[in-house]
Amino acid sequence: SARGLEGAASSAAFDSLFPARKRLSVSLITGAPYLAMAELSYGFSRSFSAGILAGTTPRVAALGLRPRAAFRIGKADRLLLKLPILYYPKTKGLGGCPWFLANPVLAWERKVKSGRRGYAGIGVMAAICAGTLEHEVFHGEMDMPEMEALGLEAGLWNTLNMGGSLPLGSSGALFADFTLVMDGIRFAGENWNK
Repeated sequence: SARGLEGAASSAAFDSLFPARKRLSVSLITGAPYLAMAELSYGFSRSFSAGILAGTTPRVAALGLRPRAAFRIGKADRLLLKLPILYYPKTKGLGGCPWFLANPVLAWERKVKSGRRGYAGIGVMAAICAGTLEHEVFHGEMDMPEMEALGLEAGLWNTLNMGGSLPLGSSGALFADFTLVMDGIRFAGENWNK
C-alpha cells in the first residue's frame, strides 16, 4: 500500500498515477520485494506523467523512471500504459552484474462515482544484465551458450497486473498494485529472478 501527496490540492479526487498538469506528487510505497520505495512524479498533462523512483529491497537498492500515459474511453474508463524501468547496481546477490528491469503494462481502468479506481491488465517483465546489454548493442547478438560462457544473463516473462486506488480527498490516495510474474500460463516461481 502507499500514499500519494500532491503539491497543490484540486477540486477533483486525487489520481495516484497522474498528478494535475504542471504539478508534482510524491508516492511512498512498501511491499514485496521493496521494503521502501519513493516516487516523485510530474504531471505533463492529465493523460501523461513521469516519475523518478528510488527504493530498496532486503538485498539491493534500485533507481528508475516510470513514464505513464492514459487514453480515455468514455467517462469512467481509460486505457493505461505504464513503463517502469529500474536499474540495480552491481551486487553479490545478482551474479555480480548491474541489472536493468523493465515492466511495461497495458491495463484497463474503471473509475466509480466515489473516485475509487480499479484496473487489470497484462505486461512483460524483462531483466537484463548490463554486460549482456553492452555485448548485444556493441558486439552483436549472441546465443545462450555464448552468454552463459561469459556469465551474462537476461530473462523475459509475461505478467498479470491488477490494482486500484482509494482517494483521500483532493490531496492524497491509498493505492495497491499487484503483479503476478508468469512463465507462459504457469507462475514463474523463484526461477524468474535468478
